[in-house]
Amino acid sequence: MNVEIANSEASNSSNCKQTTSRISEIEKSLKGNQNCDVVKISLPINELNKVGVRDAINAKYDAEIIDGDLFIRFDGGIKERIHRRIASSCEVQKPGWYMPTHAQMIEPIKNFCPPSDIWIEVFFNRDPDRSNVINKVDFIQRTWVGIEFVGICIPHSENPISPNPHPGSTYTSATSQIIRPYRAPYVIYWDLDGLIYYIMDWNLNLTLRCCLTIDFNIVLDILSASY
Repeated sequence: MNVEIANSEASNSSNCKQTTSRISEIEKSLKGNQNCDVVKISLPINELNKVGVRDAINAKYDAEIIDGDLFIRFDGGIKERIHRRIASSCEVQKPGWYMPTHAQMIEPIKNFCPPSDIWIEVFFNRDPDRSNVINKVDFIQRTWVGIEFVGICIPHSENPISPNPHPGSTYTSATSQIIRPYRAPYVIYWDLDGLIYYIMDWNLNLTLRCCLTIDFNIVLDILSASY
């Protein structure tokens, strides 16, 4: 009995040292990259599969694991605010559209949080944030069949966005295009037929295959109030 306890403690100590070592490696990789929106870090896949390592990463960073690589984001609050408002709108339209377990909501990386009907991503109109989203589309396409991807691109510059000139007007459907707009804000949408784009403007919306509607005014209201 004493031997078993000693072995268990030794194993726990070894796991803690490995986790601490990986966190130290991540910290070194992050130094000098604070001006980036996203930092990509490659770690051995067997390390990322360890619960202790994933738990430590999830507790310390805003991170995602994609194709065996670790992506850590230095996001501004505006991206989280837009994402939260869009997700809340989807919840009102379709209650229960995404029902993860309690553990998955608290620790999504550790518990491999499953995708919902749609994948919503908010990103700045510059690399590496933008290229990371494109890579994520490719990963989702290969991994989960039937998921709709909505990428909301917002400007990184401080050019002002004017308030809604016609508040209360009737909504119309946004027009798609196959060429990526040069200036943000715009939407990237991927369903079954590849990537298409929508320029965001006031009183426009986008209805998805799953019957949820993305209200462009939600995004533009936040952007116009932020300058």
